[in-house]
Amino acid sequence: MVTAIDIGATKTLIAQFDASMNPTHEIRFETNQDSLIFLNELKSHLLKFSHVSVIVAGVPGIVSHDGVILKCGNLPWKNFNLAAELSNIYDCPVFIENDASLAALSEVNLLKPIPVTGLYLTISTGIGGGIIVGGRLLDGLKQSEPGHILIKRDGLWSEWEDFASGSAIKKQFGKLARDIESDEDWQLITENIAEGLYALIPVLQPNVIIFGGGVGKYFDRFEHMLTEKLSKNLPEYISRPKLTEAKHPDEAVLYGCYYYAQHQIQV
Repeated sequence: MVTAIDIGATKTLIAQFDASMNPTHEIRFETNQDSLIFLNELKSHLLKFSHVSVIVAGVPGIVSHDGVILKCGNLPWKNFNLAAELSNIYDCPVFIENDASLAALSEVNLLKPIPVTGLYLTISTGIGGGIIVGGRLLDGLKQSEPGHILIKRDGLWSEWEDFASGSAIKKQFGKLARDIESDEDWQLITENIAEGLYALIPVLQPNVIIFGGGVGKYFDRFEHMLTEKLSKNLPEYISRPKLTEAKHPDEAVLYGCYYYAQHQIQV
């Protein structure tokens, strides 16, 4: 069975999937900021599972190709070799990947037909995302960080997430996205989101862009405005991607772990 681990900044969720992609058992616990304490807690919970054939974990940070967590945005973990530690528990393949990339894998594979290129964006505290080609997460794109693209505003360079993320919205308007009802405010939010897409779309040429995260949940409030801005401002020879919202934003990382395991086992 595939054992999936969604490691968040505050909570960690473990789920085991059967061959039909059905979760059969789940455990949730707080994510300790201390990596060693967290590791011991994770190990104790993993030992409660049986028939573990592959382990895939999603983490909110940058992961090396051999499963070392190099850095996390909201956790003080650096050079944490989680893959090696988990391999000591079970004699099975262990894979560690960025959580947004795994969420992207899940959400793109839920689309029928699966697009040639899909871009998933989670707009929350920051902006994360993943690029999926042919329904798969490619090695060369695993460490892509769309939220960190640089955009010049008022003569200064800023990262996209510095002015378009959920944190930036809270700072600018004094409230969370869910509490914003003014069309004028949503026009400003939408323009900030569009600025990053003006840079990403011509390069990636995604067939679809999927929005998740705390701001993405309110896709219906900015979908029409964003569609208009992209149609108006992108060069006419650039294909306009389909815009949609995440189907399972809260479980996307776990299901992405399942898809990733299936792809690795088939390779």
